Order: sequence, then structure tokens, then C-alpha cells
Amino acid sequence: MGALMTEGMEAVTARLQAGLVASQKISDLISEFSLGEYELASWETKNTVEEEYQALAGSMQELRELDPDFAERIPGLAEAVGVGRHISGAELEAEDEILWRSAAEELPQLQQALLQLLMHS
Repeated sequence: MGALMTEGMEAVTARLQAGLVASQKISDLISEFSLGEYELASWETKNTVEEEYQALAGSMQELRELDPDFAERIPGLAEAVGVGRHISGAELEAEDEILWRSAAEELPQLQQALLQLLMHS
């Protein structure tokens, strides 16, 4: 039983780490721009932000599946998953404003929570 608990915690920790890395990459890219500047950013920059949001959403969704009660208590997790779903469902590119606002307004709270959880795991 102890091995199962350890494996479960390792899986949770791996998702937390993957989410933190993806969120930091998003923040690093977006922090360089105002909303107006981001709207004019290169396709490569926007594509990278979208890919990292999908990675973040995937990690957070996997965390939800591993431990729904734990995931429910993480501020900003639902929003990150929602943005990732929005990107996946977009026919072309996701709306710049949604990505920029999410990164500027919601992502810092999620990053702080992920960092705190990793420090205490």
C-alpha cells in the first residue's frame, strides 16, 4: 500500500511540476507585451503561448483525474484548463485577449499555488 501512495504522490508531483514549468514559460513570453503589443506579436510567439497553455491544461486535467479533491483546492486550475480547452476548440488561433488576460490576471495565482504545493510535497 505504501508503494501505491508513493507512486500516486509522484504522479501528482510530476503534474504540479509540469504545470509550473508551462505556466512560467507562458508568463515569460507574455510579460514582455501589453495586450496591444501581444496582438501584434509574431505567429511563433503566439503559437508557443498556445502550446504551453495546452500543456498546462493537460497537466492540470491529469491532476484532476488523479486527485479531484486536491485539484479542486488549487486556485486558478479550472481557469487554466478552460483556456486550454478554448485553444483546443479554436478553429484557427485562440483569441489574443483571452490568452493575454489569463496570463496577466489568473496565471500568477496558479503559479504561486503550484510553487507552494511543490515546496511542501
